[in-house]
Amino acid sequence: MSLASYLDFFNPRFEAYLNEHLLSLPEPRLEDMITHTKKILSGGKRFRPYLLQLMAARSEEEFFDETSLPAAFAVEMIHGFALIHDDIMDKSEMRRSEKSAHLYIEERYAKDFPNAIDLAHIGVSQAILLGDLVFSLAEGALCDQAAHQDSFEARKAMRNCFQQLKWEVMMGQMLDVDFMLRDKVDKVALEQKTFLKTASYSMVRPMQIGAHIAGFGPEVLEFCSEFGRATGLAFQIQDDAFNVSRQGELMGKDIMSDVEGAQHTLVRLFYEQQADEKQQQLLKDALGSELSQADKESLMDAFETIGATQAAFNEADVLYDEAQEILKNAPILDFQRRALSDLLITLRNRHN
Repeated sequence: MSLASYLDFFNPRFEAYLNEHLLSLPEPRLEDMITHTKKILSGGKRFRPYLLQLMAARSEEEFFDETSLPAAFAVEMIHGFALIHDDIMDKSEMRRSEKSAHLYIEERYAKDFPNAIDLAHIGVSQAILLGDLVFSLAEGALCDQAAHQDSFEARKAMRNCFQQLKWEVMMGQMLDVDFMLRDKVDKVALEQKTFLKTASYSMVRPMQIGAHIAGFGPEVLEFCSEFGRATGLAFQIQDDAFNVSRQGELMGKDIMSDVEGAQHTLVRLFYEQQADEKQQQLLKDALGSELSQADKESLMDAFETIGATQAAFNEADVLYDEAQEILKNAPILDFQRRALSDLLITLRNRHN
C-alpha cells in the first residue's frame, strides 16, 4: 500500500509496456535515442500513477489490480513528455541522473557528424519529436483504459479529466516561461502557476481520473480537488525552498538551479520582500547566471539569514496541515485514507 511497495508493482509493468510500444527503429542513431528515452522514463517518484490507482480501487485488494494500469501509464507518459520538453526550455543538462534528451542526441550526432554545424538545433528538434512520440503513446494508453469502462459517461468523464490535466500543465509551463521575463511576480500569480504545473497536474487530476474509473461521485471528486490542491502546493513550495537551502544540498538537490534559471518562486518572493539593498544586489547579480560553489554558499546564507527559506517551509507546513484536516473527514475508503496519510508524512519529512 505504501509508495515504495507500489513502485515494485508499477515499475516492471511500465518498463514492459515501454519495451512493447516504444519500438526501436532500424536506424542506429534513432534506436539509441529511443533507448535513452526509456532510461529517462524509467525513473521518478511515480506520484501520479500511485494516486490514480489508489483512487481507482474499490478495495485494498484492487489497489494492485491491473485494470487501471493503462490510465496510470498514460499520466506517467504525459509526465515524461513534459520533462523532455521542459529540459529544452530550461536548457537542462541532466534528467534523472541521465543526460537530458536534447543534449544526449546532440552528442550522439556529433559522433557520426563531427564537422556538422548547429548540432544543438538537431538535438532540440529530435527531442521535441521524441516528446511528441511519448505524448502519442499516452493518448493510446488512455484509449486502452477507456475500453475497460462500462459506460459512455464514465469514458467521457475520464477523458475530459485527462484533457484538463494536459491543458493545465501546458498553461502552467507557459506562465513559467512568461514569468522569466518579469522582474516581479506576486504571490497570487505564483500560486496560480504552481497549481497548474504541480498541484492539479500531479495530484488533483490523477486522483480524479482514478475516481472516475472507480465510479465515485461528486463528493469524492471534490475531495480530490481540495486535498490535491493543498498537498501539491505544499510539495512545490517545500521543493523550491530545498533548492536554495543546505537541507536541499544534503538531499542531493541541484542547489540554486532556480536562481540560475531566473525562476520566480515563493521563496524568492519572500527573499525580495525582506532583503536589504546589498542582499537585493546579491540576488540580482546571480539571476540567470552560472554560479560557482562559493556563489551558491553566499546565497544559501543570505536566504537563511533573511528568513526566506524558513518562511517558505512554514508556508508548506500550513498547507500540509490543511491537507491533513481535509483527509480526516474525507468521503473515501479507510485504506485510501491510510495510504494518503502515510504519503503526507513521507512528503513532509522527506528531508529527514
